[in-house]
Amino acid sequence: MRRRHRCNPRALAHFDDTLLTAAAVLAEDNAVVTTAHLFVAIEHSEELFTWWGSVSSRGMSPREAGGFLTPAGKSNDSPPTASNPGASFDSFASQAVGSASKWAKERAEQAGAAHLVVVLLDHGSAPIADALTAAGVDAAPLRGRALASFGVRSDHPPVALDPL
Repeated sequence: MRRRHRCNPRALAHFDDTLLTAAAVLAEDNAVVTTAHLFVAIEHSEELFTWWGSVSSRGMSPREAGGFLTPAGKSNDSPPTASNPGASFDSFASQAVGSASKWAKERAEQAGAAHLVVVLLDHGSAPIADALTAAGVDAAPLRGRALASFGVRSDHPPVALDPL
């Protein structure tokens, strides 16, 4: 079982608050934010979201592929400005956010969706692999597009994952 870290999403990294808050809201009240919730960060990058839509062979959004729709087909979240102070992040999600933040800071950039997507793809998890398979999206071109969005070549080595 993964360890859980109680934290305020804003304390994790210097991300745009809407990205981490949206992940916490997707996790619902007092639930655990996982890498699957963070992966929906693709929707917070216009370039990545547009690209995803053009290559998803099944026409699924990242949110649909991750299973974040109710049976009626409506989105399971509130507006991105909603807060979820009871959310905690599992250990892998915390590491991914911290690593993406550190990597962006080393590059003198604000951490964003593309940084997080690269880290999540570099270190994979079953929910992310399942979402990619469900949507019919290949990880390598998605990683390349995310890297290109801030001027990094697609052959960039994997981003190091911070230890716990």
